Amino acid sequence: MTISYLPYNDPLLITFRAGTAHDPYVERTESWTVANTVIPLHEIPSETHKVKISGYTEIRKEIFDRTRQLNEQEFYVNYQNGVVHFHSSREGETIVAQYKGRGVIQYPAERIYAHIGGNPDVVKNLQQIIEEALHKVTEAHMAIGLVNEAIMRCNAASDDAHHAADQANLARDDAEQAAREARDAASLTKKIYKAPVRTKQQLTTAYPKPETGWTVMVQNTGDIYRYDGANWIFIENWVSSALPHASDTVDGLMSKEDFTKFHNEQELRVITFLFNKPPQSGPQNQIIRFPLQGTIIKVHSYCSRTGLTLPTEIMIEKIDQSDLLNANTWTEVTSFPILIPPNQQLGSAAAIISPDVKAEDFFRINFIQLDPDIRGITVQIEIRI
Repeated sequence: MTISYLPYNDPLLITFRAGTAHDPYVERTESWTVANTVIPLHEIPSETHKVKISGYTEIRKEIFDRTRQLNEQEFYVNYQNGVVHFHSSREGETIVAQYKGRGVIQYPAERIYAHIGGNPDVVKNLQQIIEEALHKVTEAHMAIGLVNEAIMRCNAASDDAHHAADQANLARDDAEQAAREARDAASLTKKIYKAPVRTKQQLTTAYPKPETGWTVMVQNTGDIYRYDGANWIFIENWVSSALPHASDTVDGLMSKEDFTKFHNEQELRVITFLFNKPPQSGPQNQIIRFPLQGTIIKVHSYCSRTGLTLPTEIMIEKIDQSDLLNANTWTEVTSFPILIPPNQQLGSAAAIISPDVKAEDFFRINFIQLDPDIRGITVQIEIRI
């Protein structure tokens, strides 16, 4: 049941449910980031049905009131205001909470008042305080902008003066450099092509008195030599110049597009787990061996038919060959399970905490939680080798 006092410009919104068959509580699944050791739920949760958080245990109010402490895997719910408390080590972590919502009361900012300076006769509402603060912030930003603009103009004037002096010196240096380069270019770039010789050893016999710039190709290698006034200097190879090697920016024996496609496809491998039949929760029997060394860069999950009530939680695990033979513990690849929320086909992203893959490592899937209606789950692991 939702009550709205709409005749006013600042309506009070009240949503309250009786929890009966005609007015049931609403099933809610929310994702929050822990800030200052708490998360505020969107609605007041039903204390009868409790708040459920995968991997955590809720403690009772009387225990929390007595100790005022929580362990790392515990949480406490204030069922009066919908605030959930966590251990300080969970700060910044993402939490998925499930509960039945009883409703919520939303107060407009214009209906919340504060005494200013301890004077009971000077009263402002929260909306006025917010608007005044925003106005002051805007004025401060404008003032900072004017100061920065003045500093930029001063710096620009100083730079212009230095630039003018530098340009005068550069013009003088450029003129001198141009004269030197013109003289050197004639002797360094001049090429006078002569008849080719069979081998490099025949250069000195075929041309006993060469002149600067003479250029000769050696037929058995394709190497081209130029006489610089003192020695025969190798300058290029006819074969590699005519048919260069391909790269991701230059066409050669293959196009640059084919070169990029070939190398990218060679560097990426994908492991795919497919579960057509409804699996059971827990580690799955299917394991896959990866024969190469590499690095996990992404993981994906999706389904062909969505679940209806619960988020499906998927953990990817790996183990090397020796640990597998010795029945040792599997290593989790991501920091948290991948989630496929109800009524969604695509799974969430997850931070990879164990990206290194050794040759002969094995992989498996561990279903932490399964929606009974989900079907056709696919999990893919992208590995760069």
